[in-house]
Amino acid sequence: MSEPLRGPVFLNPLVSAYLDDLARALSGVEESERGDVVASVGEHIEAALGDGEPTAADVRTVLEHLGPVERIAAAAEPGLTVTVVRDPAGGRPEAAPGWSAWAGPVLIALAGLSLALVPVNPFVAVPLAVVVGAVAVAGMRRHRGVTGLFVAAGAVSALTLVLSIALALTLLSAGAGEPTPGDLVEVTPPDGG
Repeated sequence: MSEPLRGPVFLNPLVSAYLDDLARALSGVEESERGDVVASVGEHIEAALGDGEPTAADVRTVLEHLGPVERIAAAAEPGLTVTVVRDPAGGRPEAAPGWSAWAGPVLIALAGLSLALVPVNPFVAVPLAVVVGAVAVAGMRRHRGVTGLFVAAGAVSALTLVLSIALALTLLSAGAGEPTPGDLVEVTPPDGG
């Protein structure tokens, strides 16, 4: 950046992380232009938060209204392919815009399908539930503020797995009391002879 950002709002760790992510997203842009974009977004955040000490909820609301840093970077440099890489201490990466719009409903549909398949074909239902559950957990970790559908898909997947286990145990215990072909069965005629 061309000149360091100053002011109390820039000391906020959420704002600082957001602006650092934006600077990384703009790594393909000339340094002076990158500094101008980051400074402009920082000023916008500062103006939106106003004077005084903003709460963490205030900061999150302003950052959510700004949207993912990828969108800002793409608007700053049309044609730029943006990938945000955060350092390990930095937090969760933002998802590509639009991914969560279709992923949640698709996962819910697949989780429902896996639940419906339990009595029909548990050999398909269980792997489908495991995959949907894994993707739902990944979605919950990746997305901010849009985890409701991912939680629901994970819950339905877990229910599918529990019902599959219960069905398997029921079938195993029901078959335990039946005779096997090697068992001897004594048959007596009805007249007692």
